[in-house]
Amino acid sequence: MTMTDEEAKATQEVAKTTSNAIDLAREAGGYIAKFISGSLEQGMGIVEDRLRYMRWERKIRLVTKANLVLREQGLQQPTRVVPLNIIVPLLEEGSMEENDWMQDRWATLLANAANADSGVDVSRSLIDILSQLGPTDTELLQRIYSVAPKDDVTGKIHLEWLPHLTESQLLAVENLARLGLTQPTHTLGGGVSHATVRQTLLGHALVKACNPNTQQVGD
Repeated sequence: MTMTDEEAKATQEVAKTTSNAIDLAREAGGYIAKFISGSLEQGMGIVEDRLRYMRWERKIRLVTKANLVLREQGLQQPTRVVPLNIIVPLLEEGSMEENDWMQDRWATLLANAANADSGVDVSRSLIDILSQLGPTDTELLQRIYSVAPKDDVTGKIHLEWLPHLTESQLLAVENLARLGLTQPTHTLGGGVSHATVRQTLLGHALVKACNPNTQQVGD
């Protein structure tokens, strides 16, 4: 299939962004290497430079992983331009993620944003929400959305495994509700129960956006 002029332009611009990031990473790496070969007692400047270098390393990993996801989706290159107000915060937030499994979610988000056929509309709100999730939150979110609701109208999911969760996992369940990714149900006494939750449109959107196989994720 031949790309249109617009798609070709999109490919060139996103590829240029990737190339610039790699060049800057190499430049930063060479800069830090000069200090490491000398004395380590050269003030706090080296610490700040090292931190910046680590951020660049994480950015390069993120972009490289995103390219791999695109290839798995059958694309050799991006097919649409990612707006600056999306790609800048996405790269910034994603480069601060030290957990590789979590950063893979960011890379998939970037790949879907650059894939014109992904069916994913990556927004600033999704970026902001993902930045507030950790591995435990994200694993529980995927677990909840891997189950089809027993009631298609209300989207209710009964969490039979809730009593067996650790304290950190229970906090994650509440965090998902706080962010609007799930919705707890109310008890007869007016309280809130997380034992039965409802899936939300926002939750579906985030799970789909972070999934490399978007066609397999229900809308």
